[in-house]
Amino acid sequence: MIQVVNFNQIDPVKWDSCVRNSLQERVYAYYDVLYCSIGKQWIGLIYEDYKAVMPIPIKYKWNIIPFVSQPQFCQQLGVFSKDVLTYSIFTEFLKILKKQSIIKVHYFFNALNTKYLEGYHQRPNYILPLQNDYQKIYTQYKSSLKKNLNKANKNNLQWKQNAPLKICFDHYQKAHGKYHNELNFDFFLKIQNKKSINFHLIGVKKDNQWLASAIFLQDSKRLYYILGAPTELGRSLGALPFLLDGLIQKFAGRNMILDFEGSQIQSVANFYEKFTLQKEYFIEFKYGIL
Repeated sequence: MIQVVNFNQIDPVKWDSCVRNSLQERVYAYYDVLYCSIGKQWIGLIYEDYKAVMPIPIKYKWNIIPFVSQPQFCQQLGVFSKDVLTYSIFTEFLKILKKQSIIKVHYFFNALNTKYLEGYHQRPNYILPLQNDYQKIYTQYKSSLKKNLNKANKNNLQWKQNAPLKICFDHYQKAHGKYHNELNFDFFLKIQNKKSINFHLIGVKKDNQWLASAIFLQDSKRLYYILGAPTELGRSLGALPFLLDGLIQKFAGRNMILDFEGSQIQSVANFYEKFTLQKEYFIEFKYGIL
């Protein structure tokens, strides 16, 4: 039996326990992350007292007609379950999702839901397992990345764990704002103050000047590279590769994954490839009048 529950009727402790112990754990599905991202505009599907859950973001056209739309900075949602689901149970989740809108459903399922959704559009996600020691990971870097890191080291760049949030926003807006018409950074302003969310704001400096910055979220299995960018000077000095390599050094040897997320910006995707990443695929689900 799957219950459809308003966000304020959800037990946050049970919800987060299900996500944390699920086969599909993704930081985007935690209660506080969802609340920071979409506020009250979501419902939860709950199977057998939180054995499986599914968040569904709801928006309204003309304030009266509901539809489903994937939130910004929230790459993968879908069904999160402690055990492997049968196709029939997953199909019930899918049926309820479709009923939430008479206009459209635009929703991204996590990579472990892909097997239930054959025939739907798959999008690539880039990941780097961190179980090996740093030197072994470094040997897999492309030669162009190693050159950039050598340049950065010669330029005496400084890796910093607490960059100002506004600096990161400014860097990203200047570098990638033209690709995003409606960037909403309120999510990060809210999430920074949530003690339940593991939030990393990393930066690179030289001579007291910020050259690059990036935001990462963390759960029990993954670090998520949510956004990041260098300044023009930082790009010429190899600041962003230096930033990411520093994070890899810090977490290398742990049973974790650095999740670079996918990118529709080709130059960004090309940059990710220099780290010799693995690809996994998640589902972009579209239904209704799009």
